Amino acid sequence: MANILDFKQYLMQNIFADKSAEKLRFADSDSCWKEISLKDIGTFYRGHSYNSTNVADEGLLVLRSNNIQGNVLDFSEDGLQFVDKDCKKELELQKNDIVICMSNGTRRLVGKSAEYTGNYENKVTVGAFCSIFRTENKLAKYLFQTESYKKNLYLILAGTNINNLKNSDLEKFKFNIPTNESEINKIHDLFVSIDNKIDYNKKQLEEITLFKKGLLQQMFVVQLILSLLQNKKHI
Repeated sequence: MANILDFKQYLMQNIFADKSAEKLRFADSDSCWKEISLKDIGTFYRGHSYNSTNVADEGLLVLRSNNIQGNVLDFSEDGLQFVDKDCKKELELQKNDIVICMSNGTRRLVGKSAEYTGNYENKVTVGAFCSIFRTENKLAKYLFQTESYKKNLYLILAGTNINNLKNSDLEKFKFNIPTNESEINKIHDLFVSIDNKIDYNKKQLEEITLFKKGLLQQMFVVQLILSLLQNKKHI
């Protein structure tokens, strides 16, 4: 697992490198890249505001920073929050929207992100401590995982005691991206295949962990029975 994650990070650094650095290229010819800001390729929306009286057992699902886990949105039931207050139409998550943690008591969690894949059947939004980035650019979600993105976050947060980002902060973040459609698709498909492999390995690891836990429980029960039988012999 670690090797795959390291390989992905290596590709991130060498594909989306600064203009002055040598980069990996995937076009057969005419590899043309340009510098863009996030504002050039999408729109940010700050999340839905509500208060404790709006929290309910059912209603509108509001995703929060705890639902962003390893660049994936976690829909585990114990981490979900529902409210009885509706949100603006623009704040309803759409497939391929990117959810970003904008404020958190723990600084290292500010800026973490995950793509919404449209896998929730009902209406869903994000809380006020998060933002939505809406774009049609296939590579956008990977820009939020680059070293350049992390460096920009550090520069903004290092100068304040408040762990809070504004949409206007992120809009200014600059990246180099390809303009050749063929190259865009090749890079996108490469990262999708790597993410699929990472997801597969995570599931395998979870299954092995559960299997190991089951074996340990069985071993404990067997040991307990043997101990009881041994004690019975001495009665």
